[in-house]
Amino acid sequence: MSRGSAAWKPATVLTNTGKKHSNATVTIGGNLTAGPDGIEAGPLLRVAGDLTSGGPLGRAASTIEVEGAARVAGDVAIQRLSVGGTLITPPGASVVGEILAPARESAEVRVPPPCRCQDAIDVAGLIEQHVLVNYNAEIDLSPDRLRNVTGDAELELPCGWFYLDEVSGQGEGTIAIRAGGRTALFVAGNITIEQSLTVELDPGAELDLFVAGFIQSGGTFLMGDAARPRSLRVYVASRGSIDLSSGSVLAGNLYAPVSDVASSAPLEIYGALVVNHVNGAATVNVHYDGAIAQAADECAD
Repeated sequence: MSRGSAAWKPATVLTNTGKKHSNATVTIGGNLTAGPDGIEAGPLLRVAGDLTSGGPLGRAASTIEVEGAARVAGDVAIQRLSVGGTLITPPGASVVGEILAPARESAEVRVPPPCRCQDAIDVAGLIEQHVLVNYNAEIDLSPDRLRNVTGDAELELPCGWFYLDEVSGQGEGTIAIRAGGRTALFVAGNITIEQSLTVELDPGAELDLFVAGFIQSGGTFLMGDAARPRSLRVYVASRGSIDLSSGSVLAGNLYAPVSDVASSAPLEIYGALVVNHVNGAATVNVHYDGAIAQAADECAD
């Protein structure tokens, strides 16, 4: 593999392996698939593609708008459900609420069990490999460079593999990480900061960010470029949470199959998600980027 090239092809669809629920408006710019716990929607859920639920769907006060088809393996309890395609529910399922669909079918709905996504990419193993195999020495980067930061801090990374023990900080300010080429950053611990966090990419640059622990940011969380989300891939190994408490934007593709994403403020996502659970206390918008399916096509051998 050439130095700095992306060796890990991330997920190409938006899925979650646990329950999807929210207390606010959620907009999904692609398909939404949930496991056997089903989808517990908030006041308004919009899905631009197909909706597939391996369990029950909705809440009594929910309005759900699906542009494509909807397949529900359990009961439906909503205020209003509109479907652009066919609505399929199993025989004997309870359907409560106003239903608008051009076609309805009664048939068994079988949703394959969630893939063992945590086994698809060994995030922790890749981080361990790069504790010593990295280019830190070439830029005089100490593994504790972003540990216990107070206030502002910047880290410029050129093309290559780089390693940090953790990213932690307190006080006001911004921690900024900037990738200048085909860059990979491996973080062995958590990203836990009180400051804002920004991850920026130079024109033509790409970043693969691997985190073994959990992610918590007390300030604004801004990652990637909304015009080219495929250029940022974030991989999280932890079973903990990705907790965002301020208005945040993730313009990239998040692979965190055993992690929960929680946001208490509006959250904009440009890209794709593979996560265990999504809990939004405020508006969540997901703009799916189909270009992620070709993210690894240009990798060198």
